[in-house]
Amino acid sequence: MIEVESLHRRFGAVRALCGLSFSAGPTGVWGLLGPNGAGKTTTLRILAGTLGADAGRVRVDGLDPSSPPARVRLGTLPQRSPLPKDLSVREYLAFRCALSGVPTADRSSAIARELSRCGLEPVRDRLCGALSSGFRQRAGLAASLVHGPRVVLLDEPSAGLDPVQAPAFRALLREIGTSSLVLVSSHALADIEQSCDGAVLMDHGATVAQGTLAELRAIGADDAAFVIEWKGARPSLGDGWREAEVEQLDGGWSRLRARSALPDAQERLAHAARGEDRLVRRIEREPDALEAVFARLVGGKR
Repeated sequence: MIEVESLHRRFGAVRALCGLSFSAGPTGVWGLLGPNGAGKTTTLRILAGTLGADAGRVRVDGLDPSSPPARVRLGTLPQRSPLPKDLSVREYLAFRCALSGVPTADRSSAIARELSRCGLEPVRDRLCGALSSGFRQRAGLAASLVHGPRVVLLDEPSAGLDPVQAPAFRALLREIGTSSLVLVSSHALADIEQSCDGAVLMDHGATVAQGTLAELRAIGADDAAFVIEWKGARPSLGDGWREAEVEQLDGGWSRLRARSALPDAQERLAHAARGEDRLVRRIEREPDALEAVFARLVGGKR
């Protein structure tokens, strides 16, 4: 589990973190989300124990992240994975096992596990310096996992992945999140939305909002989005609605998306859909995309 309380960090005149607070875990995949310059990388460096805070309290799995016991429980992957060019993937994982104190008798199985899990079997004997960007990310992730950490910190892990590799990488993160806490830093909200259980939204070094994705979608919304699909006469929604263009679907069906701030909007929509001159097959509220939520919460502050 990660616990951050009133974290502050300044670099000269620049205030990178200004009272950042959040908690996540004990397992699952969580996003640390925000625009460039929000303080995400600084936060990850403090959580990894490689950078000190000016003020505030940080606990990773109950420990100070700068303490030796915490280092064993942590796995980290910076945005640019520092792989040695003259070691093969398998040799590098063996080195990371030794560095992290994995018992000698357990190293072969740990290396085999991560080679398989991260899809590195085809390149296990290839020099790290000859890897493509996608395989470099996979090798860096395997190195951060080979000692079985309780908490995994990833800074922009999808950078360099092509559209074919990205879905498999997201599935891998979800698998890791079943037994560990994975904190993923990114500004690509739509991409993270597909792999995270929850998220911390931050801007200008402070927490904007945090919670599960469902909770975040409900924060800051002054209206709600609905969709209705019907066949026959178009329903009349009345006042209090903002309607999009009607979409024509196969089989004579029509679809309309509309937004309303009315407290009983869904009931009103159901009432408007009644009528012998139409057949309705769908009425439901649509969740807002995380990107739209973030734009509402942060857009006016930048």
